[in-house]
Amino acid sequence: MNTKVETTLVEELNKLKNDGYTHDFEIRKGSIFCLNEKKEFVPDEFEVKATFRFEGMTNPGDSSILYAVETKCGMKGSFVENYSIDATNLTQQMREKLQYKMPEGHVRPEDI
Repeated sequence: MNTKVETTLVEELNKLKNDGYTHDFEIRKGSIFCLNEKKEFVPDEFEVKATFRFEGMTNPGDSSILYAVETKCGMKGSFVENYSIDATNLTQQMREKLQYKMPEGHVRPEDI
């Protein structure tokens, strides 16, 4: 029997760092900002390479998403946001770029 082992946020961050995603980013209204290099990237200057969703142990509302991103100039890094990110504070372009896509076959609790 195969047992699926869920990873933690810290484990995924460590895996990403080992895969070269070493820069730390933060989200801004219309961009992401690299904290290491003090550079800002608008949506057409970076790609979301992977997303990972993590739910809180006691409250599914305490969910977060880990984003692995790569800029057009080759910087690879990550940032974490609350799953219920306040999209009203983001530009339309950023909302579209960061939209979390559930893996096929998965359903979000709020969609039931």
